[in-house]
Amino acid sequence: MASRSTEVALSQALSVQGLVGQLQEFDPHVYGDADGLIFGISEDSRSIKSGYIFLARRGEKSDGTKWAVSALQSGAVAVLCERGAGVKEEPRIEVNDLRRAWGVAAQAIYGQPTEHMNVIGVTGTNGKTTVAVLLEQAYLSVQRQVARSGTLGFYVNGAQQSGSLTTPMPDELARNLASAQELGCSEALLEVSSHALVQGRVEGIRFQAAAFTNLSQDHLDYHHSMKEYFEAKKSLFLEYSPRRSVFNIDDPALRQFAQELEDSGQELITVSCSDPGADLYFEIGALTQSGVRATLHYQGQKLEFASRLVGRHNLENLGTSLGLLLANGLSFQEAAAALSGAKGAPGRFQRVEAEEDDITVLVDYAHTPDAIERVIQALRELSAQPLITVFGCGGDRDRKKRPLMGKAASSSDAIWVTSDNPRSESPQKIVEEILQGVDQSATVTSVELDRKQAIQGAIAAAHPGSVVLIAGKGHEQYQEIAGERLSFDDVVVAVDALERRRNHVRGA
Repeated sequence: MASRSTEVALSQALSVQGLVGQLQEFDPHVYGDADGLIFGISEDSRSIKSGYIFLARRGEKSDGTKWAVSALQSGAVAVLCERGAGVKEEPRIEVNDLRRAWGVAAQAIYGQPTEHMNVIGVTGTNGKTTVAVLLEQAYLSVQRQVARSGTLGFYVNGAQQSGSLTTPMPDELARNLASAQELGCSEALLEVSSHALVQGRVEGIRFQAAAFTNLSQDHLDYHHSMKEYFEAKKSLFLEYSPRRSVFNIDDPALRQFAQELEDSGQELITVSCSDPGADLYFEIGALTQSGVRATLHYQGQKLEFASRLVGRHNLENLGTSLGLLLANGLSFQEAAAALSGAKGAPGRFQRVEAEEDDITVLVDYAHTPDAIERVIQALRELSAQPLITVFGCGGDRDRKKRPLMGKAASSSDAIWVTSDNPRSESPQKIVEEILQGVDQSATVTSVELDRKQAIQGAIAAAHPGSVVLIAGKGHEQYQEIAGERLSFDDVVVAVDALERRRNHVRGA
């Protein structure tokens, strides 16, 4: 028998009738002789094995209902599908809401792993990955076994097990969580995207705690409006009923939502770097290039706190992380001590220059107007030196944010507008839409569609003492151009450009 990460053990297998019982809220109808034990579930007919349930759904790019016959021939015990989807093959289980039933079924088939772990969900436009990584590092420092799933992949105790979407599809997520439970994890940290909430990917998961980091424009190609986007994020707290929630109330929209939840009787921890009335208040002491210092206030207690993370936005991330540790049972002193040594996430405000370099170079994942604005503001607070920003916008995504990105980056002294992941769109067209928002009268503007040459050009042209921010891709090690995923890493390109700059200076 394969490991728990791919199939459930025979002794723990759920029967088809047992699964039907778990799906009662979705009015299941069974057609044909649906019997036997279930060892897994998948929407990919190519991965179906004997004893699997095949989830037949119509996706954005393909129609899974066409593969029901193939799945049954491969050994599927039944097909799970939406009522009215046109699937005729038997045995099959029809439900009235396949989107939600998928997650409930996956969690049931893989043994309800989240009933045996403390599950923390993190949503918000920016900061999800940083908060999840900070929590992981804090838990490891106090000898907890911890799993983390998000933009960077799926990790167990800091070791990567696989790559994934920010929030994987329900079957993959359930398998990952079951594997983590089997490996002894007591904590599970999940980045929860707005797409995942709309698509029901976290259905069936029991959240002990959840946090909302901030809200700004993103993904409007999918959600169509900020109201719709906000409603998607809200559903983590309104529909999944975390035992305790953490809100960064320095964001005005979250302050109002937090008040509404508190008025309805939900248990919250509010976090702020500006409001002494918050449950957890970070009184800022210093924001410097070497880190942050603050006095923490919580339930009449006070602690001095220092971190190597840089910038006000990271102080907010630390506040959200500390709030979640408190919400999940750590003491104030223990949680603060655990976080003080955390290093943060790769590709998030990551310094890449060497000691001998005469400029500062940072790589950051900032790819929304708000994120660009926050990072630039943080750098302005740290240094009066000239700031150069290299950035672009992704193709086949929210076009409305492109001029807003240009406007946000215009607070730099100079910008290099380039490609991000143009995907199927024309890089030139994307750049033209960005430039509509750039204040070219106040900002020195260069355009270079080749991202490598843009990074090299910005670093080569920077005056000694300058700060170069390379924004948008962060940890990503690829570029998507015209349907191809090409190897590309901002950090590697920047390090090479810095070496060229040093060699040029030495040869001068």
